[in-house]
Amino acid sequence: MRRIILAAFAVLLLHAAPSMAAECRNLALVANGGVASASSEYSGWPATALNNGTRETSIDRHWSDGTRFIWPDWAAIEWSSPTRLDQIVVRGLVFTPNKTVAERTLDRTRVQYWDDATSTWVDIVGRSGQDNPILAWTGPTHAEDGAEIKQFDFASITTTRIRVQIEEGPTVLTGGYSSLDEIEAYDRGGCDPPASQCSNRGLDGIASASSTHSSGLYPVTGVNNGQVESGATKGYWNDDTNGVWPDWVQVAWAQPLTINRVVARIPLAQAGFPTGEITLRRTRIQYWDATTSTWVDVVGRSGQSNPILDWTGPIGRADGTETRMFHIAPVTTTKIRAVIEDGSTDGWSWLDELEAYAADCATPSNENLALGTNAGTAIASSEYSSLASIAKLNDGRRQTHLGRTYWMDGTGFSWPDWAGIKWSSPRSLNRIVLRGPALYSSYPTDRRTLGRTRVQYWSDDSSTWVDVVGRSGQDNPILNWVMPPDMTDGSEIRQFDFPTVATRRIRALIEEGGTHGWSFMEEIEAYWMS
Repeated sequence: MRRIILAAFAVLLLHAAPSMAAECRNLALVANGGVASASSEYSGWPATALNNGTRETSIDRHWSDGTRFIWPDWAAIEWSSPTRLDQIVVRGLVFTPNKTVAERTLDRTRVQYWDDATSTWVDIVGRSGQDNPILAWTGPTHAEDGAEIKQFDFASITTTRIRVQIEEGPTVLTGGYSSLDEIEAYDRGGCDPPASQCSNRGLDGIASASSTHSSGLYPVTGVNNGQVESGATKGYWNDDTNGVWPDWVQVAWAQPLTINRVVARIPLAQAGFPTGEITLRRTRIQYWDATTSTWVDVVGRSGQSNPILDWTGPIGRADGTETRMFHIAPVTTTKIRAVIEDGSTDGWSWLDELEAYAADCATPSNENLALGTNAGTAIASSEYSSLASIAKLNDGRRQTHLGRTYWMDGTGFSWPDWAGIKWSSPRSLNRIVLRGPALYSSYPTDRRTLGRTRVQYWSDDSSTWVDVVGRSGQDNPILNWVMPPDMTDGSEIRQFDFPTVATRRIRALIEEGGTHGWSFMEEIEAYWMS
C-alpha cells in the first residue's frame, strides 16, 4: 500500500493526516526481489503467477499444481537475502461460475516461514482468529477484489523463504488441483498508522449478548474477533431465541474510551444464502452514557440512519462486507451495543462485527468514499432513464442478476461517455474500483463488453484529467472488458492501486463501448487504504 503526500494539496485535505511513513510494499513481488517456486505446476498456470501482482478476474493468471489428486503441494516465495516480515496474505481464487465451491476448496493449508537457525519450516502464529493451519477454505468472498484471502499478522521475523503447504485440496471428481492466486508478504513497521490511533478498538473489548446459540458454532466472541465471515461459515454471533425479539449484542471496555465512529457488520451473503436470511430489520446502535446510566442512540451524519430499518444494501467497505457505519460527535463511553428489535425471516438475530474507532484517528479508514453517505456525488455525461440513472453509480448496491442497479448512458452508439464521482473538497485516494454489472447469462458477449475504458482523477494543479497509474497488471486504459455472465458478489471489477493523490473528482472515460451501443457501470468506488 503506497503513500505519497502531494504538498500542493496538504492544507486542503479533508482527511488531514500526519506525515506519512515509508510505503508499505508487497515484498513478495518480483520487482521487490521475490522469486516464486512450487512443488509442481500445470501447463499455463505457472508458479510465477504467485507474485506477479496481477489478481485474477476469471480462471486465468493463477498457479495450479501439476500432480492432480496427489498431496501435499506447496507454493513459495524466496529472497536472496534475509527479509523482515510481519504480515503474510494468501489469496485464493475468485469465485466464478466455472469453478464451483467444491472445486476451489483447499483443506488443511499451512502457512510457514524458513528458520535458517534450525533449517526447518515453522508455522506462522497469527493473531486470534487467524488459524494456522487453515482447516477448511471453502471460498466465501472476503477480499475487496472478490478473491478469498487468508491474512496472518505476527511478531516480526527475518527469513529467506515463506511457503503455503496444501496438505489436502479439492477431492471432487472435477477438482483435484491445488491453486492459489497470489502470495503477498509485508513488513509494516513504520508504514501503518499507529495501532493506538486508528485500530478497531472493538478488538480490545469484551463481548456479551442477550443469548448465544446453543450449538456453540456462533459465539458472542465472533462480534469482535476481527474476522469477516460469510453466511456459509461460522464465527459470527447468533442469538438463541428463535423468533423472539429484541436481542442485543455489545462490546464493553474496562476503561472509558472516546470514540467517534461505530461500524456494524453482518455476514457476507453468497450463493444459496437468500437475501431474506441475511437481512436484519430495525437494528439500533447505541452507546452507554455513564452520567445518566442509560443507553443512547448514536447520531450519525446525513444518510446514516439509526435505527437501521433495512440491511439489504449498500456495501460500503473495501472488503465487500455489508456494513452500517456511523460517524458521530466524540463520546466517551465504556460500551456500545446493537439492539435487534426485529430479525431476519429465518427467525434469528446475528452480527459479524461491532467495531469502534478512537476519536483521534485521522488516518485512512478503508471506507468507500464515493458513497453518497460519505459526501460523494455521482456525475455522468448522460443517463438512459431513471431505471439506469447516474445516482446508481454510488448507491453501494450490487446487482446479482437482471436488477437495474447500474448506470447506462443515454447516447447509444456515440462515444466517448464518462461516469464519475465528485466531492466538494479534496479527498485523499489511493485506490479506485470500477464495478461492471454481472449481466445474466442470457446476455451475449457483445452486450457485456466495454472497450477502451480510461480511469482518471482531476488535477487542480494542471486543471486536467490525469490517468491513474496502477501497479503491475492494472492496465490503464482497460483495452477490453468483457463482463462474465455471473459473479458471486454481483459484479466484474477493475481495481487500481496507486500513490496517494488529493482530488475533487474521479471518472471512468469510456472511449468505446460494446457493439450493442451503450456504456454502463454498476459502481465507482474510491478508497484511502491503510
